[in-house]
Amino acid sequence: MRLTYFYLFLAIPMIALTGCHGEDPVPDKNLESVLIDQFQPEGSILTEENLAEAESTVLYAHEKEIEDLSGIEYTSHITRLTLDRNSITDLEPLSELTELIFLSAESNSISSIDALASLKKLQMLNLFQNSIVDLTPLAGLTDLEFLSLDSNKIIDISPLAGLLNLETLLLYDNNLKNLDALKNLKSLTRLDLDSNRLEDVSILASLPQLEMLNVTDNRLTEVDYFKKLTNLTVLNIDNNSIADISFMAYCPFLTEVTISNNRLIDISVLAKLTSLRDLGLGSNNISDVSTLVGSSELSTLGLEDNLIEDIAPLVTSKMLGENSTLVLTGNPLSQTAIERDIPALEARGVMVIFD
Repeated sequence: MRLTYFYLFLAIPMIALTGCHGEDPVPDKNLESVLIDQFQPEGSILTEENLAEAESTVLYAHEKEIEDLSGIEYTSHITRLTLDRNSITDLEPLSELTELIFLSAESNSISSIDALASLKKLQMLNLFQNSIVDLTPLAGLTDLEFLSLDSNKIIDISPLAGLLNLETLLLYDNNLKNLDALKNLKSLTRLDLDSNRLEDVSILASLPQLEMLNVTDNRLTEVDYFKKLTNLTVLNIDNNSIADISFMAYCPFLTEVTISNNRLIDISVLAKLTSLRDLGLGSNNISDVSTLVGSSELSTLGLEDNLIEDIAPLVTSKMLGENSTLVLTGNPLSQTAIERDIPALEARGVMVIFD
């Protein structure tokens, strides 16, 4: 009998720690540790009630080796949740967190996002670097303004067609083939389509409000329709097969342009871009830089791996000033360029990188 009372005595604190139902409300010890640290009132016991009544509306659980989110549903009052860089596969417990306006769960092992369909108040969602294929659960999240789906396994983006409040959409490193779903997203100002399998992005002509566009590392050969994008300030089109950039004459607000590793010979249109600050033209077929004369004063100019011998126009144009950078590696520079022009540029404060 004494042994029985002894074991009952030991069991009492264990029951207190596991909540009113006799089970641990948060089975994942790493998640439990985060909740204790951020939500548990000092001197109290972690229970479902304490989680529900916590004053904080923000939960930050970045890189905590969390695998199981069970128990997080008791924090249904929170509005901002960060779960980046864990080992999460199942988002189901998040379905109860209907007050969320911000959710970041990048770099996990998530394949299904069904649980997110109920999170109608979400404005910012980051799911970078997971294993997501099906976007159907996002179709009803019409308050979304920022959506990052970089580095997943997405082919079909049609569920995004009704997200009319989207301002930023990041789709880098997927398997996209068709962009028709984007045509009515008239609030979109930033779009990243880097590293997909796109051969035609002409649908983007229907988005003249775009300010930042990245279509690097695709299969584009002709992009004349970009002349409709008259509000662009940043354009990245590296690693395609583009030879004609005359469309830029219609994009007067461009401040940053990278067109490296394409098929450029004629770059005369760039002289019309008086707002340019950063220009990347590496790995093309450029030999004549005289046509750059007239463009604005640049902070950086990348001309590496081209066919340039004469850089005298870069000296006389004054387009490169103090604290600017010029990259000339991999060009057949003349002796005059090396012995006269580069020292002249360096004398006025230009950092020149050459070989």
